[in-house]
Parts: sequence; structure tokens; C-alpha cells
Amino acid sequence: MSLLRMLQSYIPERSQDEYFLMENARKILPQLSFEELNHEILKQLTKEHGIEMSSAIFFTKLIDNSKSSKFIDLLNQTKVNFSSLPKFDGEVWILPAGFYRDIPEFDGDGELIRKIGTHFGLKSRLIELDPKGTISANSEIIIEELSKDTPENLFLFSISKGTADLRIALEKKPELQSKIKSWVSIGGLFKNNPLADKVLNKNTISLLLQKTVLQILGIPMEFISEFSSKTGILKDEVNIIVKNQINVIAVPLPSHMQGNILKRYKILAHHGPNDGYSLLLDSSLPSGLIYPIWGTDHYFRSSLLNDCIYKVFYYLSKL
Repeated sequence: MSLLRMLQSYIPERSQDEYFLMENARKILPQLSFEELNHEILKQLTKEHGIEMSSAIFFTKLIDNSKSSKFIDLLNQTKVNFSSLPKFDGEVWILPAGFYRDIPEFDGDGELIRKIGTHFGLKSRLIELDPKGTISANSEIIIEELSKDTPENLFLFSISKGTADLRIALEKKPELQSKIKSWVSIGGLFKNNPLADKVLNKNTISLLLQKTVLQILGIPMEFISEFSSKTGILKDEVNIIVKNQINVIAVPLPSHMQGNILKRYKILAHHGPNDGYSLLLDSSLPSGLIYPIWGTDHYFRSSLLNDCIYKVFYYLSKL
């Protein structure tokens, strides 16, 4: 290894010919629809063709042959005219991501969403969930807020772990689902997570060290264990039917990422396409619509998210 290479802060993954990738993705299992994909199929496709190709297959089937295809096309064709945005009544509630106070620069507090919402005449509110709280505890906060008098047009935006918090709240109190005009999940964590299993499956000494670090940071072990596929509270099938449910998901390749999230991505890649924190098939409600953003990861550090949020508000204005 050369000295110059050793001095680099990071070495990126090689870029892909993405036009070639998409073209070939469409030739693999051409008759299979997006809804027919499952974890086993995607895991096998990843094993046979690599994570880049399986991610491209996931993406192309979603935009070409899914119940979300028309919705995706509609948003893609929407032209944003900032000087004449539609105004409509309603209130946006943000269910924030974990650690949204500690690292606000990741936009887990939904500040961008709230700002854009005001341009459409909407009020907005950040629901103050515990940034280091368990899903169980945060779900109770959400239940308390939704049990009060709520706006007639209530638009919920959940970000990352905030989606898990909201899922459990609505499953505990299904009667609250009818209060929601629309639910938009961004990078949502709906299901149990192999990353949690990897932490919990460490040997005794490593697990003890992990618990100690979490204690120092003020994070309960349940913050991770609730995502476990064995003992977690997200392992069952999602039992929610909310009208006008939308899922914004990231579909990255390794070359689109760097740092710690790339390390997590590679761990999850053994199971199939993912965004660096969640398997893509676990990032949406089966009953909802999906809008994919190609080329970015779970953190959505891309101007495409800004464009997407404007277009989602255009869509919501017509409901």
C-alpha cells in the first residue's frame, strides 16, 4: 500500500456506470412486479449480481412496475413555481429522528419540512419526543398528543426512528389513525433491524462494553433492543391503515456514501438493498405510496430531498 493512499482520510468506492446499471436491471426478472419482491429474492439477487445491481432492480421495478409508479411519475412531472405555490389549511406535525437535539445538522428535527410547509400556508409543530428515548416511551408521548383536540387537516411527517415511534403509537391506539389526513414517512424505520441484531449478538465482554458506552451517552439499551428481530417490538407485521400514506426512501449505491454510514450499509448489504440504516423493503407501509430518491442515503444529504418535499406538499394540497 502506498504512503499517499495511507494518508487519505477515506477511500471512496468506485463510481458506477448508472445508465448501464439501470438498463441491465430492467432485463433481470422482467415479469416480476415490485410488490412481488421480498427479502429472500433481494438477498439472492444481491448474492448473484451484487448490491449495486440488486439496488437498481429494486429502484427500476418501483418506478416502472408498482402501485406507486403513477404517483412517482406525477411527482416527477410536478413543476415547482415558488412565486405561486398553492395555499391550503392544515397543520404539519413533525415526529423527529433519534438524537435530533444532539446533532440537529442532520435535519432530524424536520426544520426544512416545517419551513417549506409555511410557504404553503401551513402551521407547523415539532412534537418533542425524547431524542434518546425508547420507542415504547416515545409512542406514549405521541398517543397523548393525538388524544387531544387536533386540527381537521393534520399532516404527520415522521423521520427515521420517529416512524417507529409513530407506528407503535398507532398500533396501541388504532382509533387515532382516523385523525390523520396524511402521514409522510421519510427514511422511516418501520421494522426490526439487522444492525440491532449485530450489536446484541456480540460476545459478553463486547456487549458489556457497548452497554457502558450507551450509559455514558445517556442512551438506554432498549433503544437498540427494541429493534431486535428476536425480542424487539417491531418484529410483527405492521397493522396500520392510514389514508394518504407516503414513504420517501433513499436508494444509494456504495459509491454514493462514505464514513460510518457506508460501514453500516455494507453490514446490511448481506441482506439486500438498504439506505445505510434500514433495509429498503422495511422502509415503507405496504398500504402506502413510495417515492424513491436515487443516489442518496438515510441522511438525505441531497438537494433532491428539498425538491421532493415541495412536490409532496403540492400533492397534499389536492387531497
